[in-house]
Amino acid sequence: MTEKRPISILLMDDEINSLVIQATIQHLNNQGFDVDFAHTMSEAIEAYYQHYYDVFILDIDGDIACKFSVSPGDCRVRSPG
Repeated sequence: MTEKRPISILLMDDEINSLVIQATIQHLNNQGFDVDFAHTMSEAIEAYYQHYYDVFILDIDGDIACKFSVSPGDCRVRSPG
């Protein structure tokens, strides 16, 4: 029987000191999720290329800084609008 790995989550937000962000990270960790944090979109993209993530959470505590356009083999970051 193979051991199941925890679901991996990359959370990106520029408000690391936000109580909402801190509570979210703590809750997800307490529930057994493997959570990594990126402070900027550049950090999130770098983490994406270095580690497989099951879930991406982008800027949950306010306005989102950018949008993704994703298709097979293509991931571009573009400005809102």
